[in-house]
Amino acid sequence: LVMLVSVTSLATISFDRMVGVVSPFHQHLKRRHSLAIIVIIWVVSAMLSVPFGLYRVYTVREWKDLTERTCGEEDDKIRVWWVVSITGLTWLPLVIMVVSYTTIFVSFKRTNFRRTFNKREHPAIVHLKQRVVRMMFVV
Repeated sequence: LVMLVSVTSLATISFDRMVGVVSPFHQHLKRRHSLAIIVIIWVVSAMLSVPFGLYRVYTVREWKDLTERTCGEEDDKIRVWWVVSITGLTWLPLVIMVVSYTTIFVSFKRTNFRRTFNKREHPAIVHLKQRVVRMMFVV
């Protein structure tokens, strides 16, 4: 559940930053919209993680001098769910993040972007924002 929430949150943050950089005069999210997005992320992630808990099999094997406890999957359905989940929750957010940060970098390189922000913000702040975006892209 936590893994799903983390990955989805990172993709959502990168998309929000892209919208903020590419359309700086666009109306930002209100508090209630942000809370709704957070609730949706948690509910969807919880629903997607339920099968991982339902199809777990806990086994105990007694050896002469050792008790071995394992938790795994024995059903083929959960293996298909793993493939679907890993594909959808790794590759899709990765594509969203790469597209978002690539769009931000492209907009940083445009001369119109620099002129727009130079009129409104100090160059040091613009440079700091560029460094933060680069760091988030690396992360």
